[in-house]
Amino acid sequence: MTHNLRIFFPLLVASFISLPFETVAQTAGATKIHLTWVDSFDRIEPDPMNGIVLAKSMTLTLNDNKQTTEQFHVSAGGQRHWGWKTGSTLGQGWKVMGPNILSRTDNLPNSVISWKVVVSGQTCTFTISHTLKAGAKVYITPMLSRPGRAGRYSRLEATQPRCSIE
Repeated sequence: MTHNLRIFFPLLVASFISLPFETVAQTAGATKIHLTWVDSFDRIEPDPMNGIVLAKSMTLTLNDNKQTTEQFHVSAGGQRHWGWKTGSTLGQGWKVMGPNILSRTDNLPNSVISWKVVVSGQTCTFTISHTLKAGAKVYITPMLSRPGRAGRYSRLEATQPRCSIE
């Protein structure tokens, strides 16, 4: 299972990097969308633990040349533990679902992450949810406390979503 996650996780990261973004007001050069949320989960194994909380943030930079840069950070206890920065061409991952609505669905091995950003001028709202796939009983996700290992979780919930445009 850990081997599959080592292959899967870089693909998940790479899939977070592009966004067709014709609907948001753009300034010359680049537009930045800042997304923040808190993931809360209950680990079944290894070492069962309830109420794990990770603050997460993503800054998506959209350039006039149809290139994107994404910077992602995860922290616990107020300290940044890991993050990455990637880039890509627009048109992968995120989709324009209607006027000023961006959506993305990430299919993980046994769950789905659904993202939605609704833009109104220079403000935005953001929703994110984690859903188990049919027949799956647990969420499987990389562990911040044990790099390279995956944990099994009975609950995974995204709360406190916030969005801003720069």
